[in-house]
Amino acid sequence: MTQLKDKYRNILLGISGCIIGVVSSFLCYKNQEMAVVIIASLIFLISSYIMHKMLRIFNIHRLTIGGFWFLTYTLTIFIPSIFIFLDQPDTYKYRLFFSVTSAFATVPLGIFMANIVFRFKRPEVDAYYTAPVLRDVDTHFLIIYFIMAVSVIAFTILYLSEIPVNPLLYLLKHHGNAVQALHMRESAFSSLNSKFTYTYYTLKSFFYPFLITFSAGACLVSRKRTWFIFLFVMLFSGIFCASATTSKAEVATIFLVLALFAYIYRCGKIGVSFITIT
Repeated sequence: MTQLKDKYRNILLGISGCIIGVVSSFLCYKNQEMAVVIIASLIFLISSYIMHKMLRIFNIHRLTIGGFWFLTYTLTIFIPSIFIFLDQPDTYKYRLFFSVTSAFATVPLGIFMANIVFRFKRPEVDAYYTAPVLRDVDTHFLIIYFIMAVSVIAFTILYLSEIPVNPLLYLLKHHGNAVQALHMRESAFSSLNSKFTYTYYTLKSFFYPFLITFSAGACLVSRKRTWFIFLFVMLFSGIFCASATTSKAEVATIFLVLALFAYIYRCGKIGVSFITIT
């Protein structure tokens, strides 16, 4: 019975492949752009197979850095680039689409070479996710965290003092005046004339997500009130600092890093409650 099912399945796959091949050949003959998209799609499918063999990228319970990159790159860059390629009339779109698609060849090759050099094996991923979580936070961590948190808040206050007008507060007071708020957003960071501009950028892109996530983890493992206070203070100041320019990306980064931490802390277990919260 099983052999009969496999036989019919192979026949069905063969017929489907022939139909796809005929339709693809017709589209390639009629439209050069569609031919490029079909070739890029074939490269994507081959790359997906290779990446899954190396890293099991479609196993949502054991995501790796490479797997996370592949999925997000496909959804946010490759798929939108197809519509841009088909919609734009200029000739430069071929270079753009080639550069986007070439990542599906170069990145798997780089990962393959890195796996050989560092002797990576897939069971190491399971070992990482099933390893016991640290159940105690040393006092030294608290002292270092306190120094970093005070420094970050001090630079945040300095950053807010250098902004002529806070775009977020202005937008809350003047509803609907989005054009003026947009100009203020540019002056709040892009046109900000300060020697700490790079420091302000790292505050929102690295230090706040890191400190918030660390304090959340410390709350879970120690259950101490001190870490809950740190989490509340850093989360509030981090969201306020990130949203001061009315930009959504920095705020989204904080919650994305928290979601990734929760994913790893739960050993890759994804349930309905986890998906609803994240």
